[in-house]
Amino acid sequence: ARAYAKQSNYAGAANAWEDVSAASPNQATAYECLAFNAYGASQSRKGDLASAKALTIVPKAGQTSIKQAFQQAKTSPQTAQQLAQQC
Repeated sequence: ARAYAKQSNYAGAANAWEDVSAASPNQATAYECLAFNAYGASQSRKGDLASAKALTIVPKAGQTSIKQAFQQAKTSPQTAQQLAQQC
């Protein structure tokens, strides 16, 4: 997944993160990275589903900051791509 993102192939990275999240369904980071990469690839529906799932896993104390990051990523593919590079 990271290799795709490094090549700016965010759609490919999102597909790879989808596999990672399926293999580790209780790992919020996988869903966060899936969401950021999906938003970076302008795949809003996939990003929305992944961000919603991540928010069900993330502890309440961290939900505000991650929710803000998701909102920024959804409205700006460039921001999403920057966040995706950190995955």
